[in-house]
Amino acid sequence: MNTSQDIQLAGKRSGKAQSAASIPQLRGRVLLVDDTVENHFIVGQYLRAAGLQVVTAENGQVAVNKATSEQFDLILLDMHMPVMDGYTAARVLRERGCGIPIIALTASVMVRDRDECFDAGCDDYLTKPFERDQFFTLLSRYLAEDSAATPGNNSVSSDITEDPKFVALTKRFVDRLPERVSAIENACDQKDWETVRDAAHKLASAQLFGFPKITDLARSLELAAADQAVQEALDAVNKLASVCDAVVKKTPAAE
Repeated sequence: MNTSQDIQLAGKRSGKAQSAASIPQLRGRVLLVDDTVENHFIVGQYLRAAGLQVVTAENGQVAVNKATSEQFDLILLDMHMPVMDGYTAARVLRERGCGIPIIALTASVMVRDRDECFDAGCDDYLTKPFERDQFFTLLSRYLAEDSAATPGNNSVSSDITEDPKFVALTKRFVDRLPERVSAIENACDQKDWETVRDAAHKLASAQLFGFPKITDLARSLELAAADQAVQEALDAVNKLASVCDAVVKKTPAAE
């Protein structure tokens, strides 16, 4: 299984360590808000490679509590989460006078979702999965450079998939594909478009694990569900089910 293929956060496909000079060394404490352990691990690894302190939160409510009681220099905020989503969290923080810069993280490619991020109070927007250089460039816009840091101590391997934790996360992701596809099919049958859109949105993270076709189909399904385009949604679901089935059969099952 070549899970390194098309994993954009992992940067180039050279298999060699990323040049330390290509990763800015920054100062600051970052609140990373996402409901998946996969993104906590992947995004967190790159934040730490830039010399940053990282605190995680699993939903918007936890993020609001931490951001209003602790000191942070930047908030990376996923917009689609349980309990309290990122849109609500951003609004609540701004209403409470929180001026910490907020970068919205979302797998959505819809313009209206981007606009909603800004309307909620976010300062910037990044679509997942994102290019490594794009990610660090955006961080550098909001965080100060640490001139005293030693870059060599924070180099990152481009072959992130060799990390045992990442391998375990990938196996878990693949193991859950049949269950997730079945839930999407059931929601489509019931014309529950909100559930379909949410489930498709979450599946769009597949590219982080080297499955870009799943990401492309999940995004198509998300758009179709948002527009309640029945035939387009059914076509996307059928293709998604076929690709996910192939992935499961070609990938060793999790132990």
